[in-house]
Amino acid sequence: MKKIILRYSLLLITTIFLSNESFSQCKAEKDPITGEMVLNYKFGEALSYTVKDTGIYFEMMFNYIGQLNVVAKAGNSLFFKFENGDILEFKTTNDAHPVTKVSGATVFTNYTYQTLFTKSAIETISSSKVVLVRYPDLKGGFTDIELTGLRKKFAKKIQEGATCIKDNLK
Repeated sequence: MKKIILRYSLLLITTIFLSNESFSQCKAEKDPITGEMVLNYKFGEALSYTVKDTGIYFEMMFNYIGQLNVVAKAGNSLFFKFENGDILEFKTTNDAHPVTKVSGATVFTNYTYQTLFTKSAIETISSSKVVLVRYPDLKGGFTDIELTGLRKKFAKKIQEGATCIKDNLK
């Protein structure tokens, strides 16, 4: 049963990512309040990179089957495994709050995890595709998503975003 739910969840994640294909963009703009230059790369609601004076922020949305009413505290680990064999671990920088949605007869809870990347991490991500992402299972442990098949496009967007950031960093 858990495998069926996991497969359905991964199918929904893939559908969300692919439906947002046309929404990926890389642009620099001035913050209207602070006047600070901000570099953004967004791929729909699924992922984003934001560069400010304070650092390189990466956000990635994950969904869970069912309604969860817990806050994922800052300090959780996200792991990226790359096709060149490298593995990077990132700690989340903010608490992630649940956003519950209904699709048909299924209830999902989305969490957006934020982490801070270094220039070195951006170099790694831009030079090799992510093949697996490991993220917290809020019921305990971790969940792995292999970025194969249709999900290869999502791996491409992660790499494309890192390349955008690398090419535009001062």
